[in-house]
Amino acid sequence: MVTDQKHPSDNKKVKSIVGLFPSIVHLDLYLSVGFSDKTLNRIAESYPNLKYLNLGGGYGVGSITDKGLYAIVNSCHKLEYLNISKCKEISEIAIWNVIHSCPQIQHLDIYKCNITYTTFEEIGLYLKLKYINQNLAQALDPIYRQPNRRSLRNYFDRVLADQAEWWTDTMEAYRILRLSKAKKVFAYLQKLKTISWSKYEDINGIIGLCPNIIYLNFNATCKLAISNTAIINIAHSYPNLLRLELSECAYISDRAIREIAKSCHRLEHLNLGSYERNKLEHLDIFGCDDVTVSGIHDIARSCPKLKHLDLGNCEMIGNSAIREIARSCSNLKFLGLESCKGISKNVLEKLDRNIKIEWPDSDSDNESNLSDSEW
Repeated sequence: MVTDQKHPSDNKKVKSIVGLFPSIVHLDLYLSVGFSDKTLNRIAESYPNLKYLNLGGGYGVGSITDKGLYAIVNSCHKLEYLNISKCKEISEIAIWNVIHSCPQIQHLDIYKCNITYTTFEEIGLYLKLKYINQNLAQALDPIYRQPNRRSLRNYFDRVLADQAEWWTDTMEAYRILRLSKAKKVFAYLQKLKTISWSKYEDINGIIGLCPNIIYLNFNATCKLAISNTAIINIAHSYPNLLRLELSECAYISDRAIREIAKSCHRLEHLNLGSYERNKLEHLDIFGCDDVTVSGIHDIARSCPKLKHLDLGNCEMIGNSAIREIARSCSNLKFLGLESCKGISKNVLEKLDRNIKIEWPDSDSDNESNLSDSEW
């Protein structure tokens, strides 16, 4: 049973649930509010065969203490799943009692609970976990650093490998891999196609581990001081990138942008966001014949300070791209369009007359699908 997360799960409500459903083995109170130790006492008395109990994540978890958890684990010995994430009033000793009293637990979520690595030692001795949720890299670091804990390291290598496919935090997976060297963790990273980087970390170490990335997002990094070397390394390592989000990376150089343009020929979306502060003035992507109209739009909108833009031999651009350049790049002095087809003279004539246009192979006077009035 899953309770309505929008309303309190107080003792009266649980009492009514008990009366209606006397044989519950799955009870999900995730994000519910208003329940307390009294609620857990009622649950413990009514459902000794409970296998799944989710108490985590809600505002109500602050009312849960050791007393309520003791009632649960002293009655519900068949528990296989227990989530007490963010239950900060629960002590480490009470969590040890869970470990000792419920040997069938396979999934244990103790995220943001107050524990030390001693809890992990207890887990290694008494439980056969398939999943554990914690700040694992930080919590397990003392265990992996001590040479006399080999059996415990082997135990968590197995647990981490089994749950790798459920991870969403790439950085956490990378930290764990550096600790455990688990083969399945490595396999997880190799299969990834998307990375969203949200923490101040050096990405260089993970690039070689994730060869199949097609979407790379740095937007959540809050002005991450990612180096030019890292961006160039990304450009060379991921030629199949389709989408690259760099809007909060404030220190990218012109060279890094040029390397992206030259190496990532399949790129469909490039977000440089605040790159305007870097004042990119010269961009040469001559011969990048896989650059699309959408890619040119992104470049024009993201680089309004451009003075020199060479799109020669980029065969997939057309009138729409030229219109966007005219709208966004008011400082442009040179526009290279050698071998670019599908661009009408009428569109070029509406560019600023001070722009030097290199367009020797112009043999098309066809209008684009958009009318000139759409400038």
